[in-house]
Amino acid sequence: IMPDIEIKENKSIVTPTEDGGVTISFEDDILANLDEFKDGTPLEEINLVPAIKKVTEKKFRSFIDENVLLSGEDLLKQMGQVVVEDYDTDYASLKDWRTNVEYAIKIFSAYLEGNNRSNKSRVILPLLSIAVLQFHARAFESLLPPKEIITILSGDENIERAERVSKYMNWDLIYNMDSFIEDKDTMLIKLPLVGSVYVKTFWNSLTNENVSQYISALDVVINYDTDPDSPERITQRLDFSVNEIRKRIRAGLFDEDLWSLKEGNFVSESSLKQQVNKSQGTINTLKRGRPREFLEQHRDWDLNGDGIAEPYIITVDKETRKVARIVSRETKDRDGNTITINYFTHYRFLPNPEGSMGVGFWILIGHINEASNTIINEVIEAAHLANVQGGFVTKRSGIAKGTIRVKRGEWKQVDSGTDDIRKSMFTFDFKGPSPVLFQILGLLFEFSKLVTTVTEVKSGGISTSDTTATEVLNAAEEGRKVFNAIYRRIHRSFGKEMCKIYRLNGIYLDEKKYLEVLGMKPQQGSLVKTDFMKEPDIVPVSEPLLINRQEKINKANIVLQNILQNPVTVNDINKQRKAYETLYKALEIPDYQTFLPEPPPPPQDIPPQEENALFLQEKDSVVLPDQDHADHILQVEEFLESSFAEQLTPTGKRMAENHKRDHYSYLYLASKEIEAQNAGEETIAPPGAGLTEPVPEPTLLPENNE
Repeated sequence: IMPDIEIKENKSIVTPTEDGGVTISFEDDILANLDEFKDGTPLEEINLVPAIKKVTEKKFRSFIDENVLLSGEDLLKQMGQVVVEDYDTDYASLKDWRTNVEYAIKIFSAYLEGNNRSNKSRVILPLLSIAVLQFHARAFESLLPPKEIITILSGDENIERAERVSKYMNWDLIYNMDSFIEDKDTMLIKLPLVGSVYVKTFWNSLTNENVSQYISALDVVINYDTDPDSPERITQRLDFSVNEIRKRIRAGLFDEDLWSLKEGNFVSESSLKQQVNKSQGTINTLKRGRPREFLEQHRDWDLNGDGIAEPYIITVDKETRKVARIVSRETKDRDGNTITINYFTHYRFLPNPEGSMGVGFWILIGHINEASNTIINEVIEAAHLANVQGGFVTKRSGIAKGTIRVKRGEWKQVDSGTDDIRKSMFTFDFKGPSPVLFQILGLLFEFSKLVTTVTEVKSGGISTSDTTATEVLNAAEEGRKVFNAIYRRIHRSFGKEMCKIYRLNGIYLDEKKYLEVLGMKPQQGSLVKTDFMKEPDIVPVSEPLLINRQEKINKANIVLQNILQNPVTVNDINKQRKAYETLYKALEIPDYQTFLPEPPPPPQDIPPQEENALFLQEKDSVVLPDQDHADHILQVEEFLESSFAEQLTPTGKRMAENHKRDHYSYLYLASKEIEAQNAGEETIAPPGAGLTEPVPEPTLLPENNE
């Protein structure tokens, strides 16, 4: 399971000794270096448990008392115990938070306790559900466009690399990573509901693919008082069947001592898990083949005995506390610096200043939703009582007991002992629901909209009557500011997640698969190494601000119209092309490149006489650096003094004068270049045309032309 692994400079993790034992080296530069390979396996994939078990001497410092040394077996026993105890501590710190999540799921799913369907006043208003679904709809469309999710920022010299990496990663995210889109769909429902979700990005050795997996709040645990972006430890709860455990043992991922594990014991589900099952209408009836609960804890541990704990991933069977796997979380960056791999990306809806978990809609409007539920049910009950009425009837009234059925237009006879039957009956006076309840309900609804609604003009706090379009747009923008901050927060977290996938591609991506996706033939050298071993420069194409599709189209139209109407840009094909491209993208038109204006051809060097003819047509000519500027100036001067100049329009004459000035500017730069060369100085300007003829004196212009 654990062969000798040769490291550069003749270092090794496991070294045999003469007496048949082994010594193990846990030097920082060995465990941190994830660029070393043995049969294509990076060090971060190497399970250290078998190597530690072989150390029979007491060489490892105890976690509890560093002055006490432990053997490999004793270290693993202590490690399993510490991991489980720390997990229980962190789990207990989130007790109140889990209670809130339980209520949030109950309200979101409109779950009602009990099975009494006859009571109609059992209503849960969907205030929380509407808020979550509205946010999800906008966020999903913004974060995950249908055709392109990420782009690569590169200079002009790396355009081809940027196109290759962008094409492959978009294909990988959309078509190859099966659960990526579905996980993001689920994540964007859970995030606004409870405020925090985690995404775990890693290489799956069993399926040989990248995984960026949404982790439920039920299965990830950190201490409530820690920093969620860099926690001291974070634990993921995993359920593995016996068969899945043995698959991992055969693949070298788990220690072989776990082969004898049987199915897991029955453990009562947490109240949070029970609420989820109730909301979904499911019951856990599994009696045979129950999975075992494993804890994958990302934490620091001092294995090399230098007094400083290094980052590892320790996987433990919770019931037996046996350590199944230990791998390093350190690697080297492109500059050779040691960095720690963070597998988890924390997404927060709103930051919580007093704790590690984020704040969701449940914290903001959950109590409003509960109060609204109470009021609407009281209104229904009051209206029901007012409709059905009821009251008292005296025993001596003579009216028969039980239900009396009366048809329309029918009169029933009764033996009444009183002269007035109404004196024998008392009717309850139920007034019906109070108008105050409706007013309070409307007030609560308005308060909930202030927090959760971003599409209405009311978010900006203005009336829609007698309001200009500009004021409406400004108000809508003001109403979106809170949500724009949330979108920017998600946008940054999504960028971090994409950089982790980029890093995994640099280590694990198969060269043949990469070239097949790109439609390229095999070539010498590794294209993957040159493309993915650079500093990550990935940017999500999602908008960091909340802008709807129509707003994008309107802005693109305004830009295009300004370019077409501005005299400075009306003939600029490049600017028009860019404006049309922005508009077509906003309209989501497929193959929009075919509709773009053709780019202008590069300017050509034409004789001075043809340039002068263009001025007569009110057409300008571009001055090129390598032209004979002195000759061009003489030709323009002669043209302006000839009889043909009388046919020039004011615009054509202005073009000719400007054209002459441009040639003079190049002559000036060329003269300064010659002076710098004669003085032995560095050239300060691009080379101009050679001065083969005397430079003519400039013609004086009218005083009103500077």
